[in-house]
Amino acid sequence: MHQARVWLLLLPLLLASACALGGGSTPTTQPPAPTASSREDAPTTTRPPTSTVPQTATPRARPTAAATSVPTATAPTEIAYLRGGEVWLVTASGEKPRRIASGRNAWLAWSPAGRAVAYVRPRAESGGGALILHPIDGRPRVLVGAGVTQLAWSPDAKRLAYTHTVDRDADRRLEPDADRSTVHTVEVASGRRNQIDPGFDPAWSPNGGVLLSTPGRVRGGVTQGNALRFYPPGGPGRVLVATSDVPSDLRQYGTPFLSTTRRLRHGALSPDGKTVAFSALGGVGILGTREVRGGQVQVQDLLAESGFGPVVWAPVGSRIAYHAPTPQGADEVTVLDINSGNRTVFGRQGEPGYREPAWSANGRALALVEMGRDGPRALVISRGAGGRVRALVRGPVSSPSWSR
Repeated sequence: MHQARVWLLLLPLLLASACALGGGSTPTTQPPAPTASSREDAPTTTRPPTSTVPQTATPRARPTAAATSVPTATAPTEIAYLRGGEVWLVTASGEKPRRIASGRNAWLAWSPAGRAVAYVRPRAESGGGALILHPIDGRPRVLVGAGVTQLAWSPDAKRLAYTHTVDRDADRRLEPDADRSTVHTVEVASGRRNQIDPGFDPAWSPNGGVLLSTPGRVRGGVTQGNALRFYPPGGPGRVLVATSDVPSDLRQYGTPFLSTTRRLRHGALSPDGKTVAFSALGGVGILGTREVRGGQVQVQDLLAESGFGPVVWAPVGSRIAYHAPTPQGADEVTVLDINSGNRTVFGRQGEPGYREPAWSANGRALALVEMGRDGPRALVISRGAGGRVRALVRGPVSSPSWSR
């Protein structure tokens, strides 16, 4: 009995010791804290198109699901632009505009590698000039001395494609699609040049190939019967689209016309390199796409009595942005998802017009040049659906290009 009482007295002490050695009660496992999604849905509600094509004429079916999603990322911090020909930078929030180069320059483009821009510095009133590489925090240097009328950066930022143009008709104006033009590349580090072929409107594929518009035949100062030709790295060129590939009977698109395409311009390859978008000029302007492997040309938009401007792909997804000068004399920029058919139109009758669309590096923002009665009047950006814009800089601006 005495021993039992001793054990009863000792038992609480033994239990306390065991708890101290064992670390107390067993912890419960907490579920991981939710993290923000790495994807964000692109806008699915857009303003109706204001082009001359009726809504029922859209070649692609309207979407039944959300539009293409794009990865989220930190927005680029600066936009380069020309103001009266001078090269300026401004933050994406509209702060601290600063000039980095004077003169009357053209064809400004930011390097994909970061802290450098390239532009053309005209040598005369003709429009052609020197190709300049300008580090943001350094001194500019000449890559090509004269005759440059267009430029485009390679995806790896190691080369620039450019158009060299010679005045064919002695009118003292250099027009890449009407004068004698040749597409070349130049290595940024060494300055070594390589001639691709006669042509204009150079653009790059994701793997470093070059796309251009061939000269075709020039009649009355206008190129006719040309093609979009692609030159893969280290391989011979091949035709992606010819004028004969573009539909001439447009009645299925709601336009009671037969239109003969005379020339192709502004070819641009999608981020995955599988689709080419372009502008076809003729009796009716056509914005078309075609798979690189072949197949029918898809008519994405139509424009009476005019032609579409340059086409720019968003860095991710299936969206394109392009400029349309309307028959009424207005300027519109359309953002079109070629997979879903969703579109947003910037600029309508009675509203400011827009030109020169430029995508941010993550594809979540678009810079535009706002037009007024007397020409360009502001640099604006849009970050959301519905065509809402915010002015960053006011004045005669052009050639917006985002930092990477």
